[in-house]
Amino acid sequence: MNIHKTNKTDLRNGLFNFFVKAGFPLICLCSSFRNTSSIAIYGITFLIPALYTLTLLFLCRKLKLSNILFAAIVTICILFNALMSFNNSYWSSYVHYEMYIFTCMNAFIYGLLFSIIGSSLSNSIWRKATTILILFHSFFLCTQVFSWYILGFDFDLGPMLGGSPHRAMFYSLYRPTGVYAEPSIYAGYMVVFLSLRYLKEGKADYIFLLGLVSLAVTLSTVALILLILIVCIIYIKYSIKSLIASGILLFTTISLTYVHLVSRLQLFLSGNDGSNNAKFYIIEQWISENWYLFNGLNIVTKSKFDGTMAALGDLTFFVNMPVIFGLFIGLFFSFSMLIIIYSINADKRAKLLVLASLIKFSSLAHPFFWFYIYAIQQKNIKGKNNEID
Repeated sequence: MNIHKTNKTDLRNGLFNFFVKAGFPLICLCSSFRNTSSIAIYGITFLIPALYTLTLLFLCRKLKLSNILFAAIVTICILFNALMSFNNSYWSSYVHYEMYIFTCMNAFIYGLLFSIIGSSLSNSIWRKATTILILFHSFFLCTQVFSWYILGFDFDLGPMLGGSPHRAMFYSLYRPTGVYAEPSIYAGYMVVFLSLRYLKEGKADYIFLLGLVSLAVTLSTVALILLILIVCIIYIKYSIKSLIASGILLFTTISLTYVHLVSRLQLFLSGNDGSNNAKFYIIEQWISENWYLFNGLNIVTKSKFDGTMAALGDLTFFVNMPVIFGLFIGLFFSFSMLIIIYSINADKRAKLLVLASLIKFSSLAHPFFWFYIYAIQQKNIKGKNNEID
């Protein structure tokens, strides 16, 4: 009986280790695969990771309850915000309650995933996962550039999967978007991938540099600003040699992006930049009434607003939280995030990279947001005895 029980345990442990080593990098990729199609939103980024998590739950040896507790607290706050919206009968007709539920489900799914395997993830698994993320998305972006300029074909994955076309054209300029709907969204995700890479590796290697260069390929204003910011964070050091090298790199980066940044600034100052104008409109709407100020503008169905709420959720994390969830819950989320970043087991540059990633990547409705939040909280970056190699 003891031999049979031991064999069964060994088989279970073997299957668990196999699913972690082989499956986790692929789940990272699935979680990051976000565009306008329902297949991507509900199938690839949610259903596949959910099934993977449930499989590991059956095979797991132990759970880390802190992640589940964190997910429970977040869910209570989010659902409370949704319930408060019923007090405004006019505004509640615009609230996207299904997305509230979807957001809470993602918080729990990824919280459960990292509760199961968080302490089992070795540096080699993280290295493989971040390599796949950066290489896949960079390669797909370059494929779009080649397809457009060489083949004369817009390689847009959105319509192919049943979603809306991507917004690649900016006047007459083609800006590749990768698997995402906009080049700025690609930039937001790529900075997150770079943050994870640096956080887990502790250095900017050639994979990191490849992802960094891909930001410039998008020709997105946000991407170019983030590129300059990351160069400053990673490469500026307090020595004469480092300052000279960093200065040359920074000067080169700014020189290559200067014309585009100036033209976008001129567009904004002329009042014709619809994206940034929409952001100012949302801030004005939020502070226009006490109800909006304290309860937030909520997670809403943006299509009901004829474009005026298109920028909601695109205001950086620390502005998004109070604007969407109200002053009290929003500030609670913001301070909690600062505590998480401060507690990361990494150097100051890695923490600054995480802060930089939240400039664009700030929507709780994105499944990979929750993957990211739980990933940066893992304490076993340098290696533990229970890691799977």
